[in-house]
Amino acid sequence: MNFQKFCAAVFVFAMTIAVGSASAAVCSNASLNGVVGYITAGVLTGVGTSAASMGQVTYDGKGSFTATGTNSVDGAIAPVSFSGTYSIESNCTGSVTITSPNHATYNIVLDDMRKGYQLIETDGVYIASGFGIPQGTATCNFSGKKLTFAASLAGSAVGLGPVVSVSQVMLNGKGGLSGSATFDLAGTLESGDISGSYTANSDCTGTAQITLSGFTINFNLVAVNSGKELLAIETDNDTVVVGTFQE
Repeated sequence: MNFQKFCAAVFVFAMTIAVGSASAAVCSNASLNGVVGYITAGVLTGVGTSAASMGQVTYDGKGSFTATGTNSVDGAIAPVSFSGTYSIESNCTGSVTITSPNHATYNIVLDDMRKGYQLIETDGVYIASGFGIPQGTATCNFSGKKLTFAASLAGSAVGLGPVVSVSQVMLNGKGGLSGSATFDLAGTLESGDISGSYTANSDCTGTAQITLSGFTINFNLVAVNSGKELLAIETDNDTVVVGTFQE
């Protein structure tokens, strides 16, 4: 299964769950208020260019937002910042519009807690979908503690093919990590122990560097769900890879 089909299957399934659980809730613009970590992934319409984005969106509870993150477009990695508006209906569906620096539109469905969401791009530029998870407590539970995460990543390496991985990642609370992982690059499996390092910032962002069998990969991270989960995007050129770390 290639990256695009994988993302479509995961996000359509997640959206189906969100629609069913949010149907009895009463929502408004105030239902989105605060910092939310997001991931989107998809492909450019009619071209096949893969793209993914991961970062943080700050909603004001009144219909406006600002955001920062990391984009990977066909393996070109770049920081991104954008802003826009949103509108949430009482049935917990709505729309999101990026107005600056570029224009993009999305349909959105809030989850049953009315804080996280699933979304799909609707402007015809990208066939893309994604999700958002609230940051939770400001401390993030991500710095200075020993934590163990189950991590899952999926995407593509430009010119090489699809990439998937599953791993156990243990943070030692002092900037070091260890564990074990299995990677599959276009049908070639590699398993073994991992080592590396990480950083954790007070704004719930961070980085990780993971080495397996002498091969090192780098990630930007965003802590969500009070530090119980990390969102990740690979920041090595010629990759379009995103995923989650769950405690």
